[in-house]
Amino acid sequence: MQFLPPIAWTSKTFTCECARIGGVKVVISTDSHTTGNLSFIQYGVTTARRGWLSKADVLNTLGPEEFRQGATPENLAQPRVKQRGRSK
Repeated sequence: MQFLPPIAWTSKTFTCECARIGGVKVVISTDSHTTGNLSFIQYGVTTARRGWLSKADVLNTLGPEEFRQGATPENLAQPRVKQRGRSK
């Protein structure tokens, strides 16, 4: 019998769970600038699994046609950019 450590519930894991519930598709990326960093994809995959994402929730696991259908403005999260300057 194997005992696994408890899963840490992080803000990234929570974000994955919220995206799944809301029907928002995600992309797992390493943001690598060298090929040596491509192995860091394992951390994105682990976070997605902890957030209960399936292959259908992750755009870069889909085929080209499915990707085009899934990559629409309605179901992709848009990053929020803080504007500099005084608030009104």
